[in-house]
Amino acid sequence: MLGQQHKERRKHVQEEIASLLGPGLVHLSQPLGTNHYLATVDVSALDKDLKDTNTISIVYVEKSLVYEGFDADFGPLNLACLYKFSNRVKKLLDRKKVVVHLTSNDARMRVNAAFLSGSFAVSIPLFAIKLSIKP
Repeated sequence: MLGQQHKERRKHVQEEIASLLGPGLVHLSQPLGTNHYLATVDVSALDKDLKDTNTISIVYVEKSLVYEGFDADFGPLNLACLYKFSNRVKKLLDRKKVVVHLTSNDARMRVNAAFLSGSFAVSIPLFAIKLSIKP
């Protein structure tokens, strides 16, 4: 019974995220079954003024956490960026908010967003490393 309630809540949250982001939502994933989602959106969705709701917080860091590349590389972001991101997300999760980490459809930005989300998952004591790298 608890599993069914969890599935219904997850479906409701995903529908709420989809309505919040609108047609610009390209892909939504929920790494490790937490309240932390990774959303890939079209540039048009990033141009909108996205507001947090009572239950959902939007985290968009592509402009604030910038990788200073060497030659043609693009990341991953450094530990200082991971620390800033982790603190921000942890505070939101502690307040029982659903965190939606937005990333653009650019492949380089998606890689950095996946790095941040995965590294966050193993940097806090909620997940074992084996669980966080499970396909």
